[in-house]
Amino acid sequence: MAIIKPVNLKDVKYVYRGKSGHCMCGCRGIYRYPSNLDRAAAEAARGYSIEDSEISDRIVNHILNIINANLETAEIDPGKYIKVDLGGRIFFVFFD
Repeated sequence: MAIIKPVNLKDVKYVYRGKSGHCMCGCRGIYRYPSNLDRAAAEAARGYSIEDSEISDRIVNHILNIINANLETAEIDPGKYIKVDLGGRIFFVFFD
């Protein structure tokens, strides 16, 4: 088994927290971005603007703590994302 290193804030493009079994459009969850993001690039990739309220190191770190505490059960696509599913809630960290 490969050793998985904990995720750091500086490596994160964005995170998602929502309900398991639903789409990830944002109606049943939230996307948040770290304050160090390249806002113009992120908006171009997303296709619309990122509001100031969507930028939160506090929430990104909270989700990272959940991801890092559950790496052994995580679904991992190296360089793209890490997903953890816990009791009806999903947590993603995206790198790409």
